[in-house]
Amino acid sequence: MAKGKKTLFFCQNCGYESPKWLGQCPGCREWNSFVEETVSATAKGKTTASGSTTGKKNEPVILADISIQENDRMKTEIEELDRVLGGGIVPGSMVLVGGDPGIGKSTLLLQVCRQLTKNGHKVLYVSGEESLGQIKLRAKRIGEFNENLLLLCETNLESIRSVIERVKPEMAVIDSIQTMYNEEVSSAPGSVSQVRESTGVLMQIAKGMGISVFIVGPIFTTLPLENYFSDPLIKVYLKNIVFYINYNLPGVFVDNIYPNAINGSLWSLPVEVFMYIMLPAIFIIFRKVSKKPVVFILAIISECVNLGRQIFFPDLRIVIYGSNIVDALALIPYFFVGMLFCFDGIKRYLNFQLATALLIIGMMLDISTVKGELLLFFVLPYFIFSFAFVENPLFKKCFSKNDYSYGMYLYGFVIQQILVNKLAYLGLSLNVFMLISTTVTMIFAILSWHLIEKPCQKIGKRLLHNVYIARLQSQEILKL
Repeated sequence: MAKGKKTLFFCQNCGYESPKWLGQCPGCREWNSFVEETVSATAKGKTTASGSTTGKKNEPVILADISIQENDRMKTEIEELDRVLGGGIVPGSMVLVGGDPGIGKSTLLLQVCRQLTKNGHKVLYVSGEESLGQIKLRAKRIGEFNENLLLLCETNLESIRSVIERVKPEMAVIDSIQTMYNEEVSSAPGSVSQVRESTGVLMQIAKGMGISVFIVGPIFTTLPLENYFSDPLIKVYLKNIVFYINYNLPGVFVDNIYPNAINGSLWSLPVEVFMYIMLPAIFIIFRKVSKKPVVFILAIISECVNLGRQIFFPDLRIVIYGSNIVDALALIPYFFVGMLFCFDGIKRYLNFQLATALLIIGMMLDISTVKGELLLFFVLPYFIFSFAFVENPLFKKCFSKNDYSYGMYLYGFVIQQILVNKLAYLGLSLNVFMLISTTVTMIFAILSWHLIEKPCQKIGKRLLHNVYIARLQSQEILKL
């Protein structure tokens, strides 16, 4: 390894730094998110010994001696933007401008640049995504610009730093942060490490030279398409095909409670496959005894094991084939309870009104407690089967020939992630949010059933029928 270089491991979800590889990130609790990167022991992007990028020695200042005047702010002449910025742009500040791709972030900042240059302020516009010609075409639609606006197409952070130090603009626009890269960081532009290092360098420039820096970034993904599809997480994500469960895609939903997660529902697949294999084995082993008491006993034993794990080993994690088996095994008791409702004679005890009342009571309790978990163990399956077998003409008409359950399962998590990302600013209560997300998910589930699942089932039945007919014909030919 080159002198002055060292190897570190960074979490691709939150940027946590570690000298060695870790299975789980201590920062964001994500699994298998660490990648190895080579960094410089004396990175160029750090501040000088004097503590400033300008080389001037910083000294503490008495708060009362600091004078602030309204004319210290640079007015953008865009009323709403000035209001958001507290009256204008403060010299030495750094502002993140976020929004969906194509929503108009770059156009808005060009309008700001035009107003500032008209007022005599020197502005440097750095683009890592567009050429000078593309920026010129967009600028012509906005209006005339004078010589105070300087354009630079560059993605190398050190080159940008040197230009800023030479030109000394009053404001710099970086469009966009995910295209910038620091040569001292080995990861691809747009990665957590690159964005963090680039932002740190730009912050030093803003504070050290008194330049206002505007950074542009998207919402759903922080990566450009070429980096998104070349990211190692994409290859890991494709392992879902062989049940190596991975929920994350690079740079998506980074501000959500579950950052980068797309298909969180898939966590149950390993235990489902395990149970579908184990259930026939159970019936073979206990083929000479009554099945109902066996299944009931297995349900009670598995739930006791689950509760004991929550009480005595709450932080226990066993990762096998990419999945946390401890969390997945918590579903096993529900499989056995579900089997109980499939036996003859059990259905007569179902009552939809009683089940709804019990579910409402259960929702008022904290399901993270042992009492809440125990109540949920009985109430949730009872409600689901009471709903499934309710004697209601409207329900029969809607659900007897249509199965929307798989669509609810498949689209539920990703729709919740999108709504959290888009509606977080509304401050909705949990119940209101769940009502909205359930309604939207049901719409997608209905469309999925009628446009995808049901047609595919018809094709499958047709293929099986053709195979059956071909087999009969071959048997008739052999007889002849």
